[in-house]
Amino acid sequence: MPMGFESGFRRRLHVVNTRPEHWENPAWDDTDFIRQVNDFKGRHRVWNEEGPIESLDVANPSILVLLKRTRDDSGRSLLLLNKDEHQRQSCNLTSVRSLLRSSLLAVSVQFAERPSALPGETSLPPAGFQILLSS
Repeated sequence: MPMGFESGFRRRLHVVNTRPEHWENPAWDDTDFIRQVNDFKGRHRVWNEEGPIESLDVANPSILVLLKRTRDDSGRSLLLLNKDEHQRQSCNLTSVRSLLRSSLLAVSVQFAERPSALPGETSLPPAGFQILLSS
């Protein structure tokens, strides 16, 4: 992630030539969210290594579903993303059920993890996401 992104800087900072006087006043502060993402990735190997990723069709073009695997296929995860910024969207996950193993964790936007069964149908808020981890 480029330096300054977490603070909403508008000008690109140069990795070598940027000095403290070039920093802008922060437009926002995403450091807590970035820390949560990095902590999550550190706890789950599938999100902490470069493994294959494939897009899956769940018959709703507003829902992006990505299947991410570890290199040795011992871990799998689904990322569900509602691309619609204005409307809640639903999708049926029965077509992808066989791609995940029985033990699942569902991860919320706040990166809270809870045991879960793969839902047959799921609904995501506008621009929302959910992560399902399989072991």
